[in-house]
Amino acid sequence: MFKIISFILFLLCFNSISHSAAWNEKPVMCASHEETFITIVEKGEELVWTAVQFTKVKGPNDTYREEPEILISAYYVNQFTRTYTLLEYHPKYLVYCVTSWGTDVLLTDELDPNTYYRPDRSVFQ
Repeated sequence: MFKIISFILFLLCFNSISHSAAWNEKPVMCASHEETFITIVEKGEELVWTAVQFTKVKGPNDTYREEPEILISAYYVNQFTRTYTLLEYHPKYLVYCVTSWGTDVLLTDELDPNTYYRPDRSVFQ
């Protein structure tokens, strides 16, 4: 009996560990080069960094493909208004997608390297 209970507990623990992370979806806003960069210029944001990004995408049957797509990711910031825009560029479709935008950017010299999140920031009030 002890072995059966131990085995069941093992399966429950294994199941919870193996399913702790999951792919989620969130809406993104996509547009042409012109429309995207008119908005970024109007916001006074400048390119801070860019990188090659590996992104899971859906294929046939609404399932995620095994191999990720290779996209370009770029981060634009206005240091004075503290706004930002995070873009993905999809070269297959020649389209830019805004995956995140917001405010209250902390610059490198304002970051505390010993913390990941500062819940006392005024933007949350």
